[in-house]
Parts: sequence; structure tokens; C-alpha cells
Amino acid sequence: MRAIFSCLAVLLSILAAGSSSFAVESRLHALILAGDTSADRSVAELMRRILTENGNFDVAVNESAMGANEQLLMPNDLVVLSGSQPSANVQLRHALHQYANRGKGLLVVGPEAVNTWLEQKAPARSSNLFEVHLADLKNPLAAGMPASFKATGGLVYDIKIGKDAEIIAAAFDDPAHGGSGKQEPVAWKSTSGKARVFCLTLGNDLAAMYGEGFADLFVRGAQWSASGKAAPVAHVDLFRTKSNPVRVLVVTGGHAYPSSFYTLFEGYGDITWAHSTSMLEALKTDLRPKYDMLVLYDWHRGLLPDKERKNLLDFLESGKGALILHHAISDFNVWDWWQREVQGAKYFFSPEGATPASSYEHDLDLHLIPNEEHPITRGIGPFRMVDEVYYGMWYSPKIQTVVTMASPLKDTPVVWIGPYSQARIVYMLPGHDEHAYLHPVYRKLVHNSILWISHRLD
Repeated sequence: MRAIFSCLAVLLSILAAGSSSFAVESRLHALILAGDTSADRSVAELMRRILTENGNFDVAVNESAMGANEQLLMPNDLVVLSGSQPSANVQLRHALHQYANRGKGLLVVGPEAVNTWLEQKAPARSSNLFEVHLADLKNPLAAGMPASFKATGGLVYDIKIGKDAEIIAAAFDDPAHGGSGKQEPVAWKSTSGKARVFCLTLGNDLAAMYGEGFADLFVRGAQWSASGKAAPVAHVDLFRTKSNPVRVLVVTGGHAYPSSFYTLFEGYGDITWAHSTSMLEALKTDLRPKYDMLVLYDWHRGLLPDKERKNLLDFLESGKGALILHHAISDFNVWDWWQREVQGAKYFFSPEGATPASSYEHDLDLHLIPNEEHPITRGIGPFRMVDEVYYGMWYSPKIQTVVTMASPLKDTPVVWIGPYSQARIVYMLPGHDEHAYLHPVYRKLVHNSILWISHRLD
């Protein structure tokens, strides 16, 4: 009997290990090679969002395909080529062919990228609206989609797709708009050798990508190219926001800042936000029914009146936390409990006993080191940014450092978790101006902090 149980235990452990391994391996890695213009990068960002929300992909974006080589491409299951790539880039085409021929997935999107891949110069006929027809609704790449849909953008015509290609969708090149009267391919797959290539001429700009059919064909093409499986996938609705978003109240006031600060909270389906222009305005009423967390970017140096202080305490004691950004470390500077027990640091406006006043310096080149084990910084390596730094602050020994500075102030805490035990409090030192707001790593840190404070990364 013991032998039977022992065998069962071994078998179960093997199965568990196998299922765990499968769970890790089932996640696909995608790299988007964006074009060289700002419009191309906006297109790439929407592609990243579509693949990320699909749930099967980890996605990275390379903002220029120039210099792309096999070393960059090979670790990925899928490479997405999009935008205005230089058609004469022989190195890029060679690297893509080598990559695809090793059994990897390639998704080519938009007229210019398709022409780059096929080494053609097929023109695109300008048309406000044209009708796309699915070739075979029984094909898993088309199953569940409507038999036809209206698309916008440029219709590519006179394109040579190769004898091995299987057409998934085509559009009628209407003679009424100067067309040939023929069905022109808009989506097809190719399996020449080991390569899995899916080409999609739709989606030459953001407006076209938000049209009918594009996102569905894009996701299906990505899934097939990356995995070789053509299983149907759920309809993609780009206008749908995620259910149960984090409800954020952003508090400003008392300190000037560029309006581009607000872009830190835009473009995410998992957060929604409102704005108060002062701490007193924000805390006039009980915040608990309306918001899940606070983002403080204000400067309220004095004490709060009793009512407002009670509303803030009630909010925090209910387990709803706060993200404190940059100059908001000076909030409630005379409230010792807030400095020591909540945010875990203090900026000294004037000397206190033997402690000299704190100071600051603008436009420093910061070399920052994240703790990659924390959810806020997971997947983020060392990075650089230009920002304002505060000197001579007091730090509580109870804070948990998430990002430290390697230069110019070595081992100085930059992002940390405050000592408050009843809710999650995160402070971020950077955040003075557009150098921070537009920095992709800073934006990711802010977004991740909002999700972690609200228990969405647990």
C-alpha cells in the first residue's frame, strides 16, 4: 500500500511540475518593430495594447527596426513588423527571413510593412470605405467573424502574394473609385518551409485600426503566427474598457506643473480618474464610496482642519492607499504622524535642532536601480532619467525601498513603500516635469504603483 501511495505521489509531482512548466511556456513573447515616425509609434502602442489584453502575450516594442538582427529577434515567438520601414534595409529583411525560416512567427501589418517584407511597391488606393469579405468562415482564422465588414484606409492593389499563400480576407477594388473591379487580398497566411507569416494590409493608421475587423484579424494572425495554432479567439472590442477599473482621485494644488502631467493617467483601460485642485477640495466629503486610491501631487504644508483630516484618516484606515509623487512629500509638513508613520520621510524647510534644512537641484542625470522582485518594478531593469532631486531628507528605517539611486547620490531611496500598515503607501521622488511624465519607465512605475496599491497586482 505504501508503495502504491509512493508511486502516486511521484506521479502527481511529475504532473504538477509538467502543468507548471506548461503554464510558463504557454505565454508567448512578442516583439513589435515600430516604424520611424511618431504616428507609427502610436500604431505600435495600440498593437501592444491589443496583444497584452489578449492575455497570451508578453509584449515589447522596439521603436525603430533599423539595426534589427537575429540576436534581437530570435528570443521571441512573434515579431510584428509595422509602419514606414525603410524598404532598402537589406539587413532587416535578411534578419526577418532568417528568423521566420527557423519556425518563428511573423506578423506583417499595414501597406508599407507588407511592401517591405515582399520587396514590392504595390500602391494603396485611397478610399474612405471599402468592403472586406472573409474567404472561408469555416477557417479557424475567420470563424466567428461576420462574412463581411466595412474597412477604412488605403486599399492595396496589384500586390503579388506568392503561390503558397492562403487568402483569409479580400476586398473589392471598386471601379467607381478608379479600381480594377477585382478582389484584392487584405489578409493571408504563408507557411513556406518552417516559416509562419501572416500579412494584413489593413491598419495603416489609428483610424483604420479602430475600424471593424482589424483587431480580430490582427489577434488571430498573431496567435497563429506565434504558435501555429489557428484556434478561434474571442472578438476584440477596442472601445471596451476593463470591468472594475481602479478609481483614482488625483489631487494637485499649491505647486506649478506642466499640464502634460495628466497624460500619466490616460490611455489605460484598468484605471479611471478624477481631479481635485486642492487637498481641502478633495477631502470635503467621505472619499470611500467613490475612490479606491489617491494620487497626491499637491503641496499642502499646514495642518488639515478636523473634518478633512478625519476624511483622510477614514479613507486610509479602510485600507485604501495613496501614491505620493515628487513635491507632495512636503504635504502636512508639521504633521509628525504623517511624516513618520505614513510616507516614512520628511523634507526640512528650515533647520530643526541639529538637522539642517533640506535642499534640491534640478535637471540631474539619475542612474536608477529597481528591485525587480517587487510587483511595481517587475520586468524593469536599471534605467536613466533627468529629474529634480531632494537632498538632506530624513528617511524612516521602516520604509521598504523599491528603487534606489546609483548616481549621483548612491544608495539613496527613490521609490519606496511607506511604513503605514493599514493601507499601501508608495512614494516616488521623480516627477518634476515632462522628463518624467513622458519617460516610458516612469509611466510604467506610476501605472504599476496604482495597480499594486489597489491590490490589482497581487
